[in-house]
Amino acid sequence: MPLGVKSLLGLGLKYCVRTPRPTNNIKFTIDCLTRNLRLMWYFKYHSPDEDDGDGPSYIPGLYIPNRDCDPPECDDQALKKGITKFKVELQTTRKKYDRSTPSNLTPRQWKLASTLKNDDNLICIEGDKNVGGCLLRRNVYNYRGIKDHLGDTTVYKPLTKKEATQHLHILQYKYDIFLSKWKGKRQLSKTEWIYLRRAKKTTTHNFVIFRMSLKAYTNPWKMRPIVCCVGTVMNNLSCWLDHWLQKLRPFILSYLKDGNQLLTIFKSLGLLPP
Repeated sequence: MPLGVKSLLGLGLKYCVRTPRPTNNIKFTIDCLTRNLRLMWYFKYHSPDEDDGDGPSYIPGLYIPNRDCDPPECDDQALKKGITKFKVELQTTRKKYDRSTPSNLTPRQWKLASTLKNDDNLICIEGDKNVGGCLLRRNVYNYRGIKDHLGDTTVYKPLTKKEATQHLHILQYKYDIFLSKWKGKRQLSKTEWIYLRRAKKTTTHNFVIFRMSLKAYTNPWKMRPIVCCVGTVMNNLSCWLDHWLQKLRPFILSYLKDGNQLLTIFKSLGLLPP
């Protein structure tokens, strides 16, 4: 492995690299901010509880951004003045500090990062249990993926691209039948129907992606399979299902949000020190 890998990957995969000069497009940033604020203002007056006669007009958890749609102009004069003032202040500050500054990476780390980025023989993956980044040779990564997981025909079935595309088309056909059936029975609100239709439109040709993380703490080390469904039609459908399942939480006495909630309960019962 290249020298200095430990010091670079030891920073963690969430380490924010500070470049010598700003790289963001200030105009693009301002435009995105303005659009987001206008959307927030619009949604503030279209709450989830508002009903337009055909179900809720806006459900926060079921929203897919439509970049082709420009949100309506804001009627709040204070907000409009605030956006304009912020634009001027941001542009002025950007010009004031638009100069070279020391990076938070050493020259050696910068050089190594560039080398790893352009080296197709090496791959940096996430370590399991938050151990950080791990570096593997790509042929080892591919070999272990086939040997440990994809080569197991009792779990995975090999498909050609044509066969996979056919399965995807069948899934989309069933998806359309599902929408037509429940839309016709008026079981889907207008907002839900728009969300599910847009979900299909934006993910029509997307396949799930197989990748792996490394169990670096085991001896010998192993690979953990991850089937990434983000950006697929089934992922958006699961978000819609989760929206309704979340309504059952008050009736499930054993539901825990996370480990911190469990610790809070134990402390309130005197099982742990406060």
